[in-house]
Amino acid sequence: GWFARRHICYVRWVMLRYARILAVVVVVALVVVVGVWGGLRYLEHRWTFIPDKYDPKAPWQIPENVAEVSFPTSDGVRLHGWFRPGQAPRNGVTVLLMLGRTGKLPTFKYEIDAMQKRGFDLLLYNYRGYGKSEGTTLSEATLALDGKAALRYLTEERGVAPTSIAFVGISLGAAVAVDLATTSFCRAVVLIGAFASLKQAAKHARPWIPDFLLDHLESPFDTVSKIPGVNCPVLLVHGESDKIFPLAQAQEIYDAAPQPKRLIVVPDAGHWRPTRSDNSYLDQVASFMVTGR
Repeated sequence: GWFARRHICYVRWVMLRYARILAVVVVVALVVVVGVWGGLRYLEHRWTFIPDKYDPKAPWQIPENVAEVSFPTSDGVRLHGWFRPGQAPRNGVTVLLMLGRTGKLPTFKYEIDAMQKRGFDLLLYNYRGYGKSEGTTLSEATLALDGKAALRYLTEERGVAPTSIAFVGISLGAAVAVDLATTSFCRAVVLIGAFASLKQAAKHARPWIPDFLLDHLESPFDTVSKIPGVNCPVLLVHGESDKIFPLAQAQEIYDAAPQPKRLIVVPDAGHWRPTRSDNSYLDQVASFMVTGR
């Protein structure tokens, strides 16, 4: 009777109250998860890609004999680059240079001159959102599209044979070069200042980030896993004192790479541009791109 009805009402009130509390807890948990996930994506993008846009108020000084070129990606973004023919006697090899996460084309005048003097034709380009290139770099996937577009420009617009093209990647560009070399024929792939994966690079730079977050990166850049699938000889060049990506990461890539392969460790040198005082390693790089060993 009366007692049973009162008891039922009380039970319903308790269930409704706790249901509301549970709903609040669930909503708060979802907000926290979405916030952490979104924060991870934001930080990953901000730390990985640092585009330096072209400023018309500070025009670039274009090196002698360099032609400005542009070409489209498969998703309709137009990229900008420089092409420079090698100095005579040319060796018949074209270098496709893929840059790091920062920098403008003029930053690499040293590399441009070094390749030109050694008889290499050279194409270097800016990823989307960098320099004069259109669009925005969003992920590892968009970098891959940009690399394929640059290779397509060389093979289709300039008629360069794929087997005479050497992919050279600097820092982040090393990951782009490896990705391209797993799907395209090439003469050689040269990795300067490479990192094993974005997870390992992040663990070295920011050890406080928990592993379970690093296991869900949008752009893993897992070069160690990809390197066994390259279709050409592999050369790694790494500074002995590289504090950004320690030598151990290059060694891990080297161990996973197929033959033929080679590792050049530049003594007392840092990241990506190992040294200007002793550039003898550049002669070894040049020889490898021509001979494959």
